[in-house]
Amino acid sequence: MKPYFILSTLFISLFLASCNADSDISESDQLEVNELDEMNDLMDELNNPDPLDTNDWRNYFDMAVPAPMFEMEELNPTAIAQYGYVEEVEIDSVNTEVKEHYLIVLMEQKSLIEDYPVEREIDVMSYRNDAVNALLGNNNGFKNLTEEPAVEDLHGLECVRNELSRTLTGNNGDILLYYQMAIVEGETAFYQILTWCIDSQREDFEYEMEKIINSFKEI
Repeated sequence: MKPYFILSTLFISLFLASCNADSDISESDQLEVNELDEMNDLMDELNNPDPLDTNDWRNYFDMAVPAPMFEMEELNPTAIAQYGYVEEVEIDSVNTEVKEHYLIVLMEQKSLIEDYPVEREIDVMSYRNDAVNALLGNNNGFKNLTEEPAVEDLHGLECVRNELSRTLTGNNGDILLYYQMAIVEGETAFYQILTWCIDSQREDFEYEMEKIINSFKEI
């Protein structure tokens, strides 16, 4: 049996979320043509990052990836790390169920943020707000489940956690997904850790989701 279609649904990167926020400010400030060109050049650089940045996340952080998960390539084109677990499990002699759990990590270096043509103070909470607002504003089925996010300490780094849900419509009807997201501000970069599963399988994977986020440490 093939996995559900959620595997082929590319998740919106945090880079896009932060750039969307900057784009709104840019229009109000009416950037000059050369500044727009600079932004376009920056977007091209981020969309085509150095191979070392995209292929070896262990140079930047430690993270406990559950053993059943395997490396993937098709979840998100800008993710520095992406993993999945897909297995068909036998329920009884007649029925089976496909278990699915996914993980991506997106990284944006602070040096690149500083190069944005519009000056803006960014901290872990504003970064979280940009990410969540971008997801909610695209009419793609996301719903925010965390009404009062708070900054917490994660191994000496500031972190904001957020839960979300998303409804996708496919050939077999609606599927509700459950997401855990954490925005972490490191010394040199901002990180978005995103892990999700089918909502009905939440009890199967929620502990692993929390363990992944709790294990994150910048090197």
